Formats: sequence, structure tokens, C-alpha cells
Amino acid sequence: MAGAAVRAIDDLHNLDGNVYARIVTDMADAVIGIDRHHVIRLCNPAAETLFGWKHEEIIGKPVNLLIPERFHQSHRGNVESFRGETAHARYMGNRKGFILGQTRTGQEISLGATILNVADEGEPLMVAIIRDLTERLEHQGELQRLANTDPLSGALNRRAFRDVAETEIHNSRLRNHPTALILFDIDHFKGVNDQYGHHTGDRVICEFTDLLRTSLRAHDVLGRWGGEEFIVLLPSASLDQATSVSERIRRAVENAAFGLESDIELRLTISAGVTHAHESETLDGFIRRADLALYAAKESGRNRVFFLGVGHDEAKPFAHTEERNP
Repeated sequence: MAGAAVRAIDDLHNLDGNVYARIVTDMADAVIGIDRHHVIRLCNPAAETLFGWKHEEIIGKPVNLLIPERFHQSHRGNVESFRGETAHARYMGNRKGFILGQTRTGQEISLGATILNVADEGEPLMVAIIRDLTERLEHQGELQRLANTDPLSGALNRRAFRDVAETEIHNSRLRNHPTALILFDIDHFKGVNDQYGHHTGDRVICEFTDLLRTSLRAHDVLGRWGGEEFIVLLPSASLDQATSVSERIRRAVENAAFGLESDIELRLTISAGVTHAHESETLDGFIRRADLALYAAKESGRNRVFFLGVGHDEAKPFAHTEERNP
């Protein structure tokens, strides 16, 4: 078997230049070759299609024409680094990564490229065999999104929320920033499903998720914790700030109409438990205290915001809801 492979390689070495030219011309992958001055000297039809430039338009032009401007300097450094190596081939980036190219219209595209060090009539030539990964990466990104999100609400699922929250809490501690956590529960949600059906219940979940998104900051982390429970991590937010946010959301829900797309106008309320992170506390401990505050809010009559500070044994109601009736 090894002997056959060696013979196959020897046969390739015996091919004449016309055969190699045909391979480069007809191959589906783009081929770009640059000289020592980073000027394009080789371009096959697949490269014309990929980048949108005609052969005569890019031959003799700097390779930066095909690279987003912010990567010009780093690309030049990478090329010079590889040119000084003894290896004859290298995959740009890594097997899990990609590089960015730029089309004639300025659109950025995700590429995989194998770079070859060759010589043409004694002159060094660096040849890139390039494959467009944009569609594949978009597909992978969509699969990743589906794996990380709750299919009904579009919020992060429990596993993904935990992963993101762990990272955010770690980063906040490094910067010595506070972090707060809120658990929301839609009051008497089971009654919605029982009386109006799961279709209406699903609409309520989606509408409540939309309300949460419009009420939170862009860098807040929203997840569906399960059923009618939602969880929010607020980086760089104090307990007072998170409690105020919770109360604002509680009031918005109280004043909103839900299930309108089902031709039903429902009036709902929510309960919320709020806490903030202790310096050495685990995520589970953090969530447990928010859950205790939520439990206190529900036991106190629902439609309330309760908070539980670090070192406190008992959750307390937010001042504006303290005297409210159930």
C-alpha cells in the first residue's frame, strides 16, 4: 500500500506543466498566488467568482485588495512569518477557525486557506488554495444557536445560561464589579394553559420574553429557567439597581395585555426574586438565594418583588410593593 502511494506521488512529479495548469484552472477552490512584494501573480477562475474581480483586474495588484483593511498589517506579518519557515505548506488559522476575505463589493467572507511556498522560474511564490466557508459557518452558527436557545421563547436555555453566567460572573469579579440576578415567575400561569389552552400559553411566554428583552440592557443575560420561570443576570448592576429593574418590569406586565394574537386579552402579574453575588459564591448558591426571594414574593401574595442581600436570612419586599394587595 505504501509503495502504491509513493508511485502515485512520483507520477504527479512527472506530470507536465499543462496538466498542472488544467488542474488549477478547473478546480472548484480559489487559487491566489503572490510574490515577495505581496503582489498578486496568479488567479484562477474560481478566485474570480469568489472575490468578484476579473483576472485582468487583480493581476499585478496588492493582495490587500482581497483582505479587510483592519487585517492588512497582521496578514502581512503572517505571510512574512511563514515565508521564513522551512515548511512548504500551512493551513491559515486552525482547523476550527477561519480567516476573513473581502469581495469586490466590500462584503466580508469566511475562508479556509492552505498556503504553499513554491517557486516560479526561481522567484518565490506563495500560493493560497482557498475555500469559501461562509455558508458552512452560518449553518454551524445556526445549529449552535438552536442548541443554546429555548425553542419557544428564543431566550437562552438553562444549560447555555449557566455557561454564559459563569463567564460573566468571573469577568465581573476580575473587574471588581457587582453582579445581580433576578428570577421571574408568571403568576398563576397554569390557569392560563388550563382555561385557554397551550397555544395561548405559548403566546404569553413569547410576549413576556419580548417585554423582558425591551426592558433589559443589551449585555444583560436572559434565560428561560423552566416553564413560566425566567432568569436574568445583570453584570455591573447593584442589588438596588436590579430590584428597581424588577419592579419596573413587574409594573409593565401588570399594565400590559397578553394573548392578543389569540384574540384573548389577558391581564397577568409576575413575581420576582432578586439577589446579588457574593465574592466567592458559586452560581448555584447565587441562584438559590434568588429562588428564596422569589418564593417569599409568591408566599406573600404574588405580584411582588422581593430581594435577598448577601448575609441576610430573610427576603424583603421592594418598598413600592410592600403594601400592595394580592
